[in-house]
Amino acid sequence: MTWEVFLRELGEQLRNKGAPWQVEWFPNKAGSQGPEVLVGLGEPDGTPETKHPKQGAALQPQGSGYRSVASLVRNTGEERVAAWRSDLDSPQSLSDCRFVTVVEDLSPDTCLGFLFFLARLLGVSGSELPDSWAKYADSWEAGDVHTTGAPYHSWGCLHSSLGHSFFTVDAFSHSLSSPMIVEIDSGLLTCLRFLTDLLRWEIDPSAIPERLPSVEHARARWHLKQEEMAYRQSLEQAIRLQLRLP
Repeated sequence: MTWEVFLRELGEQLRNKGAPWQVEWFPNKAGSQGPEVLVGLGEPDGTPETKHPKQGAALQPQGSGYRSVASLVRNTGEERVAAWRSDLDSPQSLSDCRFVTVVEDLSPDTCLGFLFFLARLLGVSGSELPDSWAKYADSWEAGDVHTTGAPYHSWGCLHSSLGHSFFTVDAFSHSLSSPMIVEIDSGLLTCLRFLTDLLRWEIDPSAIPERLPSVEHARARWHLKQEEMAYRQSLEQAIRLQLRLP
């Protein structure tokens, strides 16, 4: 399968049929149990060409020499990818990807890394995956907000706000520590729709246009605006301290 065909089929799957995989939010999960895919979680596996979990896949860049899940998956060798396929019942199409996917968040790298993983699983070579996007994920994971684009044109900022919108605090809770309401299934689906569209349209992740024919893009911009307003309000209400220097 080519990268272009994969993106087209993924877009159709996400829009028309939904996700065949199950999603769990388990930020502290250490290892896979059964045919699971751990994205950014699990014990470090060392370099991409060394050992792999007995069941499923732990996409953990820590200790691999790569900064992001996206770069790890893109540069993983075919032998290791074959082991992933075998552990996950050798899916032949997206509809066969009925494994459990465990994520720690809905961050740009989590979603891009998982999308790259699906592509590799279905036969797309690592060299076909856009290196510019993997490098962007590296920069974003390193905390670079200078080369990754202005906030409303940055995929990192827009995607992060879109992901945050699926994590809300229960306003009706009377507990001192209000529980988090997490819509992880619809969140991952929405974030993947947004990301798939951007990749299909071959948009520069650091130069997202102001207008796009995308409901997800509109939602991302709206939530980013809400976060900006909340940040500015917190600055206005913050206590200001002045230090006297000798």
